[in-house]
Amino acid sequence: MKPIIKLLLIAALCVCSYADAQQNTYPGLATSIETTCISNCMDVDSIPYVSDSTLIRVVMTVQLFESTGISSIHVKLGNTSGGSELLGKTFAFDVSGNIGNGCTYSRTGDVITLGLGDFNGLMSYFSEVKIERDDHSLTEAFVFNK
Repeated sequence: MKPIIKLLLIAALCVCSYADAQQNTYPGLATSIETTCISNCMDVDSIPYVSDSTLIRVVMTVQLFESTGISSIHVKLGNTSGGSELLGKTFAFDVSGNIGNGCTYSRTGDVITLGLGDFNGLMSYFSEVKIERDDHSLTEAFVFNK
């Protein structure tokens, strides 16, 4: 096979693989996590630090391509990859307000904001989000770690 044809075939396979990966997360586009220190964030010299007694609030944002055909959002927050030691919660789609256990849900357009609660000493974590469609199929996981 000529080198140019091999190159074109490899390029086509790469494009197809990328498109398939993107389809597995549809209708999800991206996720992000924001952490905010609530208390015990400074030492006696007013230097920022995180200790076992530091209280951290965690808020997750899920950006969607579109907001139709979704039944729920599955969220894990843990100390290990794929773990749910800190939180394992399913949020019903478009059920806004206080969901219990310090969790909240709100949506504006194609952006969902999930309050995941307050945690002590959260220095590192792993999160995973899967979107459940109306047909009960799940997207591939969006994974985030710090």
